[in-house]
Amino acid sequence: MEKTGKPARVSLDFTAIDFETANPKRASACSVGLARVRDGQVTHAAGTLIRPPAGYREFSPFNTRVHGITAAMVSGAPEWQRVAAWIRGYVGDDLLVAHNAAFDMSVLRQAHAAERLALPGNQYVCTLELARRACRLSSNRLPDVAAEFGVALTAHHDAAADARCAAEVAVAMARRHGHDKLQQLAQSLDVPVRHLSARG
Repeated sequence: MEKTGKPARVSLDFTAIDFETANPKRASACSVGLARVRDGQVTHAAGTLIRPPAGYREFSPFNTRVHGITAAMVSGAPEWQRVAAWIRGYVGDDLLVAHNAAFDMSVLRQAHAAERLALPGNQYVCTLELARRACRLSSNRLPDVAAEFGVALTAHHDAAADARCAAEVAVAMARRHGHDKLQQLAQSLDVPVRHLSARG
């Protein structure tokens, strides 16, 4: 095949996910965003507010300052059981991607535990960990990593916008490093691809 000098075409399938929480307790999910990637392109993105599980519904002023979501805004939102089923259907068996996946996966784990729901067993990879290995940035926050890869971040701490941004960052990283699968990129950077489990 003739080399054109253009970046390698990325053939990737995964779903990026991002959560916001009502308070410091990870079970207090109040918003989620999802972005589906097929063949290296974001083909669909969606998000919803969430009424956090019972016992985790208090909104801290700090968290509200970060994301702008209030208790009143989620009073009529779907409860976690319904949202969890929607996430499971949306994601299927996809690899999950998140920026600071340690946070987002702990939200999934703890919100599921709060409602005594079975946790899905998807694999996941963290774009924050990838960025630490792939770049020499003074900050690896999502806005800074997005800027490094020329990815637009329209509204930081809006879960749907953050999920879409993380998805596009992951594709851009894979393209820069010449990999056509995110798992290959992670392996090349010595970043683990983990399994979501109740143990962490």
